[in-house]
Amino acid sequence: PNGEGVIKYDAYQTFTGNFQDGYKEGKGEFIYKMKVENDTILKDSVVKGYWCNDNYTGKSYKTFKFSGASRLSDYDVTPSKQSGNSLIFEVATTTNGTSYETRVQITGLSVISTGENKCNSRIISSYETGYKSYTNIEICGFPLKISGQLSNGDNFELELYKNANWKVRLNFTE
Repeated sequence: PNGEGVIKYDAYQTFTGNFQDGYKEGKGEFIYKMKVENDTILKDSVVKGYWCNDNYTGKSYKTFKFSGASRLSDYDVTPSKQSGNSLIFEVATTTNGTSYETRVQITGLSVISTGENKCNSRIISSYETGYKSYTNIEICGFPLKISGQLSNGDNFELELYKNANWKVRLNFTE
């Protein structure tokens, strides 16, 4: 299922909310009934909040986690609204808004699928234009963890939880 809906797993469990590619995705409510041995209902339990790729994330919608790269000016991590399996890294280096001669680039990437479908993702292409460098990766499964090294000595980690086409912008201002 995609979009809003209800899934009744059995007489005791129901999820009402949003779905993407059959997974709970976005805001929802999971109701499950606790029962005792003779099938007497003990009580209802309700979990309200957000899910990402079928995993409960709490009271906020979390589709990624980014850490490291302490010299970054800013970054932006954006998933597409529809499902997908790609990732584009864009690394930009500027000096007061103009192109910087020594560009920061990705010098190493390690992509690890951490979900049920463990598989190997691959770099499709890397190229440079102006003061930006790009790296395109084909992703084979979510969730995943990416460890990266940059030419300025910084390291970063990125975890992506949602099936999507991702764009990651890393901006360095000298």
